[in-house]
Order: sequence, then structure tokens, then C-alpha cells
Amino acid sequence: MNPMGHRYRCTSCSSEVIVTKPGEGAMGCCDRLMENLTQAELDSLERGDQANRRP
Repeated sequence: MNPMGHRYRCTSCSSEVIVTKPGEGAMGCCDRLMENLTQAELDSLERGDQANRRP
């Protein structure tokens, strides 16, 4: 289940998506599964930290 508000990032191209409608299935991009961002990563993005950003 993809809960509303969860944020995902593609490990290949760094695209990010936010779930706006909950549903079943997996989030995918660039023929790969996207990773669910952790709370620490979300907090870092909000602060604008560069150290915790992935390429």
C-alpha cells in the first residue's frame, strides 16, 4: 500500500513523487523500483542540507 503523503525517489534519475491518492502497487521509474524517503531525508530536504542529498 502506498499511503497518501509518502515521498519516493528514483535511484537512477533522482526524480521524486508524492503520493496523492493511496493505492496498491509499487512506485517505479527508469525500469526500477523507487525508494521511499525516510523522515530524516525529508527533514534534510526541508532544511536544504546538501550533505544528505543523493546524486
